[in-house]
Amino acid sequence: MTILAFETANFGASVALSNAQKILACDETLEERGQDGSLIPTILSIMHKSNVNFQDLRAIITTTGPGSFTGLRVGLTVAKGFSFCLRVPVLGISSLEWVAFSVFRKYGPLPSKLLIVLESRREDLFVQLFDSHAQVIKKAVNIKKSDLDQYLEGEKVLFAGNGAHHWAQNSEVMLNIHPHALDLAFQAEKILETQTTQNYPLSAFYLRSADVTLASIK
Repeated sequence: MTILAFETANFGASVALSNAQKILACDETLEERGQDGSLIPTILSIMHKSNVNFQDLRAIITTTGPGSFTGLRVGLTVAKGFSFCLRVPVLGISSLEWVAFSVFRKYGPLPSKLLIVLESRREDLFVQLFDSHAQVIKKAVNIKKSDLDQYLEGEKVLFAGNGAHHWAQNSEVMLNIHPHALDLAFQAEKILETQTTQNYPLSAFYLRSADVTLASIK
């Protein structure tokens, strides 16, 4: 089962091809801008390197947010275009669940619950609580640092994500993780083995509205 995975809303942008839990090819940029012009060329490049055609793809997966509004729109637009043209399953996974899965894939079962924290590029942060096996415990929210205790309700947790440093001040509670589209590819294989794709719609998950500045009227 050949799967194409790409992520453009957090941690720059990455693309991966997998088959039977093996990576065929992958690429990554840490730049947080320019995905609109680079995503499709990167996809075409790794497919060419792997000698994979679009007809070989059996599923596509990308993240649905929260994250960069521009990056998110790029990823979802490309995924929807592939869905229309290729008629293959296209899965959308929450960015927070993707990071949690990446943590579990690297570390295995954890000694405590896991809080994923993602940057919002504003004063608030995107957070969600997971159990030791990366399963959702509480719904995702965007909160300020001062509201963390209320959200956790006294839970002792490990932290991960590109916003974890705002709360975790030492290495004992902050996990070192850099999620990649290859984690998405493996996640898609796991989902397709046990679940229906209807549980993973390709719908944007924003948590809050975009920053919009209106030009002044003269």
